[in-house]
Amino acid sequence: IGKLDSRKITDYGMEFDGQYWHYIDKWLLALARSGHVNEGIHIAKSCFPAFFDAGHGGIRWKVSVDSTAPPSLRRAGPSDDTLVALIVFSILEADRVRSDDDNSDDAPSLSNEIQILKSTRIGYTPRVTNDPLGWGLEASHETVGIDS
Repeated sequence: IGKLDSRKITDYGMEFDGQYWHYIDKWLLALARSGHVNEGIHIAKSCFPAFFDAGHGGIRWKVSVDSTAPPSLRRAGPSDDTLVALIVFSILEADRVRSDDDNSDDAPSLSNEIQILKSTRIGYTPRVTNDPLGWGLEASHETVGIDS
């Protein structure tokens, strides 16, 4: 029958270590909810260029340790990760605006990134799931004024 070669690479996204968007979005939300908005915004702004595929309008689910896209993940179109980025960035931005009223440390605005993410929703079709972990953040979109 033959022998399986465990060294054969079938998923280049899994070949090397890297950073997953799924963990970053949860961390950003935790920072926002715990009052560390400035830190969350700085992290969001620093990782957005690596994860966002400007050519195809989506968030990559993973980048390599050097912040480049693995070969099979160079193209990323609108996806659930893109929608979650929009929601979390909008929460951070809303919290930043509220904290500006308190004369706290100024953080840069995420409004440019939010506008970019909003424009990517064209052509996005949400997946249907009954997994409560799959859509845990999406319930928040109404509280930050994201239109359908």
